[in-house]
Amino acid sequence: MLTLGVPLANRVEPRILGLPFLLCWIVGWIILTPLFLYGVFVLEGRAHGRFAKRRNVERPS
Repeated sequence: MLTLGVPLANRVEPRILGLPFLLCWIVGWIILTPLFLYGVFVLEGRAHGRFAKRRNVERPS
Protein backbone atom coordinates (compact mmCIF):
# COMPACT_ATOMS: atom_id res chain seq x y z
CA MET A 1 0.00 0.00 0.00
CA LEU A 2 2.84 2.37 0.71
CA THR A 3 4.26 2.35 -2.81
CA LEU A 4 0.93 1.98 -4.60
CA GLY A 5 -0.49 5.16 -3.10
CA VAL A 6 2.46 7.42 -3.92
CA PRO A 7 1.38 8.35 -7.48
CA LEU A 8 -2.11 9.15 -6.22
CA ALA A 9 -0.86 11.27 -3.34
CA ASN A 10 1.98 13.12 -5.07
CA ARG A 11 0.65 16.62 -4.37
CA VAL A 12 1.60 19.40 -1.99
CA GLU A 13 -2.05 20.08 -1.12
CA PRO A 14 -3.88 18.97 1.00
CA ARG A 15 -1.78 19.41 4.07
CA ILE A 16 -2.28 17.33 7.20
CA LEU A 17 -0.83 18.75 10.41
CA GLY A 18 1.14 21.18 8.26
CA LEU A 19 2.83 18.41 6.26
CA PRO A 20 2.20 17.53 2.60
CA PHE A 21 -0.18 14.61 2.16
CA LEU A 22 2.52 12.38 0.65
CA LEU A 23 4.75 12.80 3.69
CA CYS A 24 1.83 12.02 6.00
CA TRP A 25 1.02 8.95 3.88
CA ILE A 26 4.57 7.62 4.20
CA VAL A 27 4.87 8.40 7.92
CA GLY A 28 1.47 6.82 8.54
CA TRP A 29 2.50 3.55 6.93
CA ILE A 30 5.84 3.58 8.74
CA ILE A 31 3.89 3.75 12.01
CA LEU A 32 1.18 1.25 10.99
CA THR A 33 3.46 -1.46 9.56
CA PRO A 34 4.99 -2.53 12.91
CA LEU A 35 1.53 -2.48 14.50
CA PHE A 36 0.20 -4.82 11.82
CA LEU A 37 3.24 -7.08 12.17
CA TYR A 38 2.82 -7.21 15.95
CA GLY A 39 -0.85 -8.13 15.47
CA VAL A 40 0.11 -10.99 13.16
CA PHE A 41 2.81 -12.08 15.63
CA VAL A 42 0.28 -12.25 18.46
CA LEU A 43 -2.33 -14.06 16.36
CA GLU A 44 0.20 -16.60 15.10
CA GLY A 45 1.53 -17.11 18.61
CA ARG A 46 -1.94 -17.84 19.92
CA ALA A 47 -2.57 -20.25 17.06
CA HIS A 48 0.56 -22.17 17.99
CA GLY A 49 0.07 -21.95 21.75
CA ARG A 50 3.04 -19.72 22.52
CA PHE A 51 0.98 -17.36 24.64
CA ALA A 52 -1.02 -20.02 26.44
CA LYS A 53 -0.97 -20.04 30.22
CA ARG A 54 1.69 -22.22 31.71
CA ARG A 55 0.48 -25.75 32.12
CA ASN A 56 2.12 -28.98 33.04
CA VAL A 57 1.94 -30.11 29.45
CA GLU A 58 5.03 -30.56 27.36
CA ARG A 59 5.07 -28.74 24.08
CA PRO A 60 6.09 -30.61 20.96
CA SER A 61 9.42 -29.46 19.52
